[in-house]
Amino acid sequence: MSNAKTGVAARGWEIYKTSVPRLKLVGVNEALLKEGLGGIKDRTFRHYHSMDRTGYDGPYITINKWDVGRSA
Repeated sequence: MSNAKTGVAARGWEIYKTSVPRLKLVGVNEALLKEGLGGIKDRTFRHYHSMDRTGYDGPYITINKWDVGRSA
């Protein structure tokens, strides 16, 4: 993932984890678009849900790093 896409994914994660109730994919993408950023894909959104489900509340971690960390 390029740095630009990682930046969008990281901002999306901040939006997602601070929303109460949690936004759906459409809501996250609408918020990102209002900030002039591109949207995220379904895979990234599922990744947010996975991080959230485990109680992770830190900064965004890429999907690959998350998977490696969870398999260790």
